[in-house]
Amino acid sequence: MESASQRSLHGGSANRLRRRGRHADRDGARDEPHRHLRGRCGRSLTGPFVHASTGPTPFGFAVDKRNTLFVSEAGAGGGASSYRIRDAGGLDGISSMVMTGQRAACWAVVTRNGRFGYVINAGTGNISGFAIGSDGSATLLGANGITATTGGNPTDAALSHDSRNLYVRVAALGEIAVFSIESDGSLTPRPSLNGTPAGLAGLAAW
Repeated sequence: MESASQRSLHGGSANRLRRRGRHADRDGARDEPHRHLRGRCGRSLTGPFVHASTGPTPFGFAVDKRNTLFVSEAGAGGGASSYRIRDAGGLDGISSMVMTGQRAACWAVVTRNGRFGYVINAGTGNISGFAIGSDGSATLLGANGITATTGGNPTDAALSHDSRNLYVRVAALGEIAVFSIESDGSLTPRPSLNGTPAGLAGLAAW
């Protein structure tokens, strides 16, 4: 995954997170302790570096412009955690397993300004919103953990380039749910895009 933070991360097995870091290698020396791939611009991909998750079953993630890592937790009760990505490659836990009370919190997105994060709850057909502080802390937007309802089994999610709209694929209903993101992080439903083909997977937006 590429982002402004130049970090590559993915959820690991059980309760582990893995990070691959990029570094400049201008003199051509081999870094023997780490397997790496050299890119066309002379940079290398090293790792992975494995970090214990602060919550059970990390699944989706997003990184904001302040190098905050926002991770959905698909385990019992559902929720999200946040971390700070260190330049040296480590992760510092900030918010640990902020519970939503929903099920199967899988996909995660963070708005362009880094103020709000959303996890898509496939098991309960809804979306949980979080306010993200300048220190990376994540708090629920609503006490009941439900910011918007999609119905069905929502899966993939994507934001418009200006983070004004959130799009969520709801396979069981054959539609893409559309929401406007308000200044306080609340979500206002807009007309859905209906008639998506069977077998559709993944979602991209502009």
